[in-house]
This record gives sequence, C-alpha cells and structure tokens, in this order.
Amino acid sequence: MLPFRGHAEGKPAARELADLPGGMTHSMTEMTFGNFQDDDPPARPMHPQVAPTAGPSVVTMTLDSGRLPVTARLDSQWDRKVSPHEMGDAIFQGYVAALWEHDRDALESGRFELLSSFPSRRTRLLALLDASTLDEHRAIVDSFFSGGTYVGRSQVLDRWDDPVVTLTADRGTILSATASTEWIATAPGDVIADQILYCADQLRSTRPGLRSTSTYDGLSDREVEERYADHLGELTRRAAS
Repeated sequence: MLPFRGHAEGKPAARELADLPGGMTHSMTEMTFGNFQDDDPPARPMHPQVAPTAGPSVVTMTLDSGRLPVTARLDSQWDRKVSPHEMGDAIFQGYVAALWEHDRDALESGRFELLSSFPSRRTRLLALLDASTLDEHRAIVDSFFSGGTYVGRSQVLDRWDDPVVTLTADRGTILSATASTEWIATAPGDVIADQILYCADQLRSTRPGLRSTSTYDGLSDREVEERYADHLGELTRRAAS
C-alpha cells in the first residue's frame, strides 16, 4: 500500500469546495465536506504491509496517539547485532514492531476505522467553528484532505552537514528511516535514540493537525452540530452581503 522502508547511507544525501454564496443549491453536508456524508470516507487501514521481524528488535519504541515515537531504546549489544549500514532498516523495523503493538486491538477486532488518519466529524466541526470567513472555512476543509509527506531530521549533523538520522512520514505513519553509516559506526546507542526522538518531534510539529481554539469542547455532538449550522449560515450571509 505504501513504500515503507528503511536504509542507511554512506553520505546522506483541494480539495476545492463548491461556490457557497448565491443560490445555496447544495446541501450543507455537500457544501462543507464535498460528497462525503456523515460517516465520512470509508476507513482504510493506515498500516504498513510489512510484518515485524521475528524476535526482539534492536531498536524498541513506544508510540503516541499520532503513531510517532515517544520513547526509543537501542539494545545494549546493538553494534554486535547490526552493522552501521543496517541501522536505517533496524530503526524502521523497530517502528513497525511498535506500530503493530500500538494498533493490535484495532487490527485483531477488525475496527479499521480506528486506524484512519482522517479526522472525526466532531473534530472537523470544532475546527470549522474557528473560521471567521468562508475563505478560512474552505482552507480548513482543504486541510482535512491534505496528503504529502513530512520529514523529521536529526539535530546532529555529519561532516557534510547532513542529518545523521531522517524519518519520513505521511499523516498516518512513518514511511521510512535513514541513518548515516559513518556516524552510526561511532555513535553511542542513547545518542542514536535521542536523535530518533528529535526526528519524531519534528514530524509532530510539521504534520497537519486540527487544533481547535473554540470554547465548545464541553458541548454534546448535537450541540456542536447546531452551533456549526448557525456559524456556517452566518459566514454565508457575510460573504453574500
């Protein structure tokens, strides 16, 4: 499904809405979310088609709700189990093992909707309540469908001023890991782990997220729907005036 991979390097190298003002010929759901209805696009497992390797990983991790590492640790004898040029693969295999463990309940129960990176309807409505114009509303809706990849680079650089560890991700999972062979050959395990987490923090800050600043979090889903309907009506009236 996705190009999940890891490797090491010797030298690291709109969605557009329908026109809203005017005749108001579209339903509110269509205006707000295109053709997606209340239950949104069918959930698809955002999961690598790669099984964890047998036995314990050289790199172990735990993940947050965004499937990014919050802890990382290297085996005390990692340098006897993998060569420096294999560290990119080892980092990625450690991530895959952590990901399958993180998502085990959803995978075993077949509740793949829990693996979708598409935001829930409530989350979307709360974010849309922050829009002060229809243009802002459109931009927020576009962000729901944003794709692309995001790169987290280590704080430590090699002698060519390239990051010694790099993680690449989409909005759902990490897609690949790379590591500088020359640096890995002499780096302590705890420093490598720190750089993995530094990359994860960068991904956390650059991947798109919906952070509502509204004061509606205490409302029921029905109340949020009602507030949103009123809000969209007000934005539409302003745009038409």
